[in-house]
This record gives sequence, structure tokens and C-alpha cells, in this order.
Amino acid sequence: MRLLLLRHGEASFDASCDAVRPLTTQGRLEVRSSLERYLALESRNEKSDAELILCVSPLLRAQQTSEIVSAMLPSGSEARSRKEIDWLRPDTPIAECLSGIESLALDDAATVMLVAHNPLLSRLLSFLSDGEPFFHEIVTGQLVELDCEWLSQGCATVIFQS
Repeated sequence: MRLLLLRHGEASFDASCDAVRPLTTQGRLEVRSSLERYLALESRNEKSDAELILCVSPLLRAQQTSEIVSAMLPSGSEARSRKEIDWLRPDTPIAECLSGIESLALDDAATVMLVAHNPLLSRLLSFLSDGEPFFHEIVTGQLVELDCEWLSQGCATVIFQS
């Protein structure tokens, strides 16, 4: 399975609560820049026509980030499904996130993008790639692609980082 981890772009702190913090102009630019670099690489990859399963946190900044993803997909390709996923919140334990991914019942050729937050994404990247819970830091707007034969500690190879 290809697992894409995309942290939302920079978000404003000018909001009534964390759940409704919108992306800033800079945040939108961060996401577009990461996706442009990734899609340029993907155009040379035989998997570039694969459909994408887009899993998105319910928080506004992640929702807005996923809208940018959908708008930037190459013509003729679409997300097979877009799912709003409650277990993609910032404080979700890694074990719950892994169970959530497994519950999607994906095959080995699946491409899944998780649009979410830190500390979840940084912890997930560290756990899957190095087996350590706090080794990597995913910054706002950053996209990381992992090749996972299965979902367990240290099982993934990092293929791309924006």
C-alpha cells in the first residue's frame, strides 16, 4: 500500500475554537507547493493513474487542505472516495489510527492519503518508518509518501518528502 501523509497548511489562530481554524494564504501556498512537487514526481511513476482514497480529519483546516488536493489532481483522475474520519484528530493514539487504516479493508495496491494534523502524523511517520514514536517532524503543508507492505512498527519505506 502507498500511504500519503499530508499535514494541513498553516492555519489561523483567529477562530472561536481549534476545530474551525481556517487555512491562511501561506497555508494554501504550502499545500499547493508540496502537491506540485509530488505530482511532478508522480507523472514519472507507473502508479500515477491509481485512484486515491482520501481520508480527511473533520477539522476545518484539514477539510480545506483536502479541497486543494481534489482541485489539483491530474485531469482524468479522481479520489475514488473521500472519507471524513474522526480518528484523524491531532491527539489520536497511533494504535487507533493503525486500526482505522486497517478497517478500510484495502488491498496491497491501494493508495491512501491521510490529511490530518500533528502530533498524529509525525508520530505515525516515525512509528512506521523507524519504529520510534517521536523521531520525525512533519511541518505544515508537508507531504510524505510511504511504501508499506503491512502496517506495523518500522515496516514502511519513505519514498518522497516535500
